[in-house]
Amino acid sequence: MQFVYHSHAGEETLHVDVKTYEHLFKVRRIGIGTTLFWRNALDDILYEYVIESIGKKEALLRLTHPTYAPVFSARSLHVGWSIVDPKIVEKTLPMLNELGVEKMTFFYAEFSQKQFKLDRERMERIVINSSQQCGRSRLMQFEMLPTLKA
Repeated sequence: MQFVYHSHAGEETLHVDVKTYEHLFKVRRIGIGTTLFWRNALDDILYEYVIESIGKKEALLRLTHPTYAPVFSARSLHVGWSIVDPKIVEKTLPMLNELGVEKMTFFYAEFSQKQFKLDRERMERIVINSSQQCGRSRLMQFEMLPTLKA
C-alpha cells in the first residue's frame, strides 16, 4: 500500500477509523513513530503523518509534511460500458483504474439485462482500494445514463 485514503487527510491531527486501524495495526503491525502517507480525494497532495498514539480501537496521527505529488495517466481515457452483471464490473474495475481510466460511463443498451443494478458506493470503495495499491492520486469518476443516446 503506497498511501491510505481518508476524507480528513490534510488536517493537523488525524483519527483513524476502525477498518483502517485493523489493517494498519493488526495486519501490518505498524508502531508509534512510524511515518505513513495519506491522501484525500479532493487534491493531489500527499500528506505525511507520524503515529503519536495507538489505543485499543483508535490511533492519533500528527501531520508532518504535505507534498504536492500528483499521480495520474498522461492521457485521458473515458470508457463507455453497457451494464452487465455487477460481479464482472467489480472484477474489472481495479484493472481499469490501474490503467488510468479517468471516467466510466455506464448505460443500458438495447439488449442489456435490465434487472442488474450497479452499487455505486461499492464501486467507489473498490476504486479507492485499487488507487491505494497503485498510487493513483485521483479517483475514477462514474456516470450512469439511462440509454446510449443519452
